[in-house]
Amino acid sequence: MVGPVECPEPAAARGGRSAAGGERRAAARGMLRPGTDPEVLVELGYGFLWYRLLVGHAPLDDAAADTLAAHLTAATA
Repeated sequence: MVGPVECPEPAAARGGRSAAGGERRAAARGMLRPGTDPEVLVELGYGFLWYRLLVGHAPLDDAAADTLAAHLTAATA
């Protein structure tokens, strides 16, 4: 039986940089809607890409890139 998986501490919590650094700066500048979590935006983007790459249920093409960009930019003010 497999025990619980421990996830490593995020880089940002260790004082390092995270992938959401630019998004946090955008939020600080008022470029994101209030209440938007920059970390979630990054996870949505990476999740979309990796899911399509690994599962292969849908193409990762220009249309997919446009769809992802539209949904992520919808979070901007």
